[in-house]
Amino acid sequence: MFDAKYWEQRWMEHGEFGTIGRASFSSWHYYRRGVEIYDAIREHLPSHCTCLIDYGCGAGRMTPYLLAHCDQYVGIEPNPEAADRAHDRFGMHNGVGFWMEPPVMGGGVEAIVFSMVMQHIVDDGELESLLKRCNKWLKPGGKIIALENTSNNDDAPHIKFRSCGTYCKLISDAALRCTPIAELRFDGERHTLFVATKEK
Repeated sequence: MFDAKYWEQRWMEHGEFGTIGRASFSSWHYYRRGVEIYDAIREHLPSHCTCLIDYGCGAGRMTPYLLAHCDQYVGIEPNPEAADRAHDRFGMHNGVGFWMEPPVMGGGVEAIVFSMVMQHIVDDGELESLLKRCNKWLKPGGKIIALENTSNNDDAPHIKFRSCGTYCKLISDAALRCTPIAELRFDGERHTLFVATKEK
């Protein structure tokens, strides 16, 4: 049984996260951002599904919330330190798995979540290739739920800022029907929520 109060208390404990990659996160900031993103996307998640992929899951800031929506959770995180933290926190059991590279997936995935992840893939060709792989993983009617930065900030060279129209074209080129849902603000910057559906 998913116990939200337990996870909220655990995630707010001092020193739960520390430094991951380039950024230094306080436990409260990291926890709150996960909650904010989940609140933004949850109405577009399936109420329950067999398999969900959290692509770029980090140290697992949304893992306990996404677990409530699926039988099998697959977290993919290329940053080894973040992946290790997620693995240590949640393990590889009871339908939970964390991977630095995508495992072999069939076509039975019902939802794939990207939360501020595509913006870190700076090469458009690489992103399009990934989206085409996601199409193969999804079952007909399956969805990608993506929240990405669509601002323009020259102070963040590690991020590729794309317009809403560019994201829609890349997603559509991967044979997915893309719908921009809403614009949201995080740290004063514009982010766009997209839902992309694999049609039958």
